[in-house]
Amino acid sequence: MIHWDPFSGSEAEWDARISQAADASPFQSAAWARYKRHQGWKAQRWVATGDDEEGMPLACMQTLSRRVPLRLELIWAPGGPVTGYTGSRPEQTGEILSSWLNGSARDGQARYVRFFPLSPVSPSAVCALPLGWTRPSQGLGAGYTVELDVRLTPEERIGAMTRKHRYTLRHALDAGLTWEAGSSANLLRELVCLHAQMSRAKRFGLRPEDRGSLNALAAAFQDSCLTLIGRHEGRSVTGCLVLLHPPAAFYWRAATNEEGRAVSAAYAMILELLENLRVRGITRLDFGGITPPSARDPGVSHFKRGFGGRSLEYLGELEWATSPGWRRAVNFLVRIREGK
Repeated sequence: MIHWDPFSGSEAEWDARISQAADASPFQSAAWARYKRHQGWKAQRWVATGDDEEGMPLACMQTLSRRVPLRLELIWAPGGPVTGYTGSRPEQTGEILSSWLNGSARDGQARYVRFFPLSPVSPSAVCALPLGWTRPSQGLGAGYTVELDVRLTPEERIGAMTRKHRYTLRHALDAGLTWEAGSSANLLRELVCLHAQMSRAKRFGLRPEDRGSLNALAAAFQDSCLTLIGRHEGRSVTGCLVLLHPPAAFYWRAATNEEGRAVSAAYAMILELLENLRVRGITRLDFGGITPPSARDPGVSHFKRGFGGRSLEYLGELEWATSPGWRRAVNFLVRIREGK
């Protein structure tokens, strides 16, 4: 039997607890909770143990909740539950989800719950999904990613790339780009400007809250938020922001303007980023969302896959609601928010 208990320790103790899991991510960290607090979300933390596992967690989860009219509650757990502990097994996934719901959400006024575990998909985990849980019609994240081994040397990384990526990278390296990495407000400001330039060039709008949101993110993560900016003849042309959660890093935002695209600056940026992460002791980079392997996408997914990483499929988003109406309402709001 699985028992869920509220976690009463400090933020540092929570981060240490989830870092022991193979599927830990910054989205279950105390820093992420601080970041989401400014958007009105309240965090709660939970630890699950089993009868035969003394003191060894089977799962941990940080939930974010928000009140809506009629004193009802929506609950969202990005990156959770975290289940990559020694005593956990994929076939326990359904029991873990159901036990938390029965013991926690239903005791309150939750009308809608969404999880997004970042554990790799497996046949046993999929078969164990409980009744009543469904896949959202409007997802908040991609169910696929590319994982890059940061421990490779630059020469090994170039060797792992596709032939076309190697050719394009040589063009970028010939441009003589210079680089600056850190956590300063100035670097973040340059990235926001690059994103605005890219948005105008591609005719998609930068959301008004993006500048404030990135500033809040950087303030919450502090030194665990790394910004890299590439310059061509002194002008900012490409950049990215990653969240550090040792031993992993997570690619969060990136932008390249027209001048940067002309010299293929983004290809050199990834090589520079991986080297920056390597010297910081990071061993793997979650490259962010890509389309399923069966889908044809010559854009971002093609770019990410070309660096020779390993494609992974997550267990993916799962939702539970007290009624079909709540499910439809929340997915409609997600669709509007994401501009789909």
